[in-house]
Amino acid sequence: MELFGELGDRRMTASARNSLGDALRLLGDQTRAGENLRAALQAHFEIGDHPNAVFSLASFAGLAMDEGNPVRALRLAGAFLSLGGGLGLVQNPFEREDFERHLAQAREAVGLTAAAEEAAGARFTLDEAFAYALGE
Repeated sequence: MELFGELGDRRMTASARNSLGDALRLLGDQTRAGENLRAALQAHFEIGDHPNAVFSLASFAGLAMDEGNPVRALRLAGAFLSLGGGLGLVQNPFEREDFERHLAQAREAVGLTAAAEEAAGARFTLDEAFAYALGE
């Protein structure tokens, strides 16, 4: 991350922060994971790197589920699936497995209203999805 910063590559710095956030989330450090994910999303958004910013939404969905907020996880997942599909984004197999696992957990936790919550997220605009992910 520091090397990308020294090189002035804001896109790669943001991507590295997102990856660090995912790693911290998987290690159970939700606080530091959230800090890194928020910084990554803000940077991607500021430089206009919308595809990578949309990828961040999947990370935020996992974080929300890890934090015990399945409704938030479903809305963020819905936003990722809708916006990512529109951009033709494809997750790598590890990311997809993690995303699908968290999505299944969120759907099970919410029950009958899960589809409605996911659909609510799918209706987010890009700006709305980013604001929701950042907690604004």
